[in-house]
Amino acid sequence: MKTIRTSTARRAGKRDGRPYRFTFSPPFKEPKTSNPPISQSIPVEYENSIRGSAEASLARVSKAWHGEDKILHANFCKAVNHRQTLLHLSEEIRRDYGNAKAIVERLRTIIEGFMNPRLSPRWGTFFLLAVGISEFFLNSSAFQILGEARLMTFGIAAGMGLGLPLLAHFWGKSLKQENPTPMDLKIRAWAPILAFILIVSVSLIRAMYFAGTVGELSGLHPWLLAILLMGINTFLCALAVKVAYEMSRSQEAEYRTTRDKLLKAEARFMDASEKVAALNSNLASVENEIIETRHKREKRFQEVHDDKDEIIASYRFLVETYRRANLTARNDRPLCFNYAPIDPAVPPNLVRISWNCNPLDITMEVNYAFKNSGDGTDNNISSILLPSRAKDQ
Repeated sequence: MKTIRTSTARRAGKRDGRPYRFTFSPPFKEPKTSNPPISQSIPVEYENSIRGSAEASLARVSKAWHGEDKILHANFCKAVNHRQTLLHLSEEIRRDYGNAKAIVERLRTIIEGFMNPRLSPRWGTFFLLAVGISEFFLNSSAFQILGEARLMTFGIAAGMGLGLPLLAHFWGKSLKQENPTPMDLKIRAWAPILAFILIVSVSLIRAMYFAGTVGELSGLHPWLLAILLMGINTFLCALAVKVAYEMSRSQEAEYRTTRDKLLKAEARFMDASEKVAALNSNLASVENEIIETRHKREKRFQEVHDDKDEIIASYRFLVETYRRANLTARNDRPLCFNYAPIDPAVPPNLVRISWNCNPLDITMEVNYAFKNSGDGTDNNISSILLPSRAKDQ
């Protein structure tokens, strides 16, 4: 595109305004009609040529901006569509999070509603271990006195020390249940029988061994000693049952079921919390990307808009220079100079930008932009030559 300088417009104005033209023969001047005529109301041909040059410059700016803006608009819409996708996912993720949180809170409320045992399970376990240990030492000492083989002695003592506390534990736990299960009912029925058989059988075995050593026991009848030991074992068994009863909940089955549900619900709640945290992080990242891409596009459009304004300002300045020079060369004023010059047509994409994001359009724009990014054309807006506004007089 040809660049029109201020001096060129000034010479053209003087040439058209003079009522004569220069010639090569004396007197080297010949009269002519000043251009434009005084009665002309339409724009001067030279002004039209200036406007055409300005419109050509605007077209180049528009074409370069069109290619660049496709990529900028596509990047912006890509971030917007990503955010929209995350927002759609967030509805389901936040709903799952809210449901998981509500379930956890409800189950925790139910857990808190269960009556805590009067005796701490830690202390109850300590007492049961104490009963088992006392049974072990009691029986092992008794059978050692009677001369029983050490291995059999420790075997019987360990069996009593382990079996009696376990039996008492399940027995006392079953007695505490308000809504006993069939297994609890079976334990209630069979635990006393098993405890009786265990205590009586061991006591009878002791009596048989005591019969051979009654003289050595200072006249104490072996059956009396057996009954004494059986009473001690019965007392320890009853104590263990009481401890197990006090350390158990009255709704143990419901409590364990609710506790298992709570553990699973807490795991789901933690998973939902991690998803919400990841969602919030992604949304924050996308929001920053939207702001950055929008700012970058707005900044570039403002630069392009400034180029557009500069081209129009240059056009107006050149027209004004032409008219001023034309009037200095004549004694009248054409009618068309009483009107403001007609501004050049501005392409729509230099006036405003659209922020609409149609996914299909964005895909087409991205493909078009990258397809034309290497076609050899100069899309750099800064390389466009604007009309000169030099103030050379």
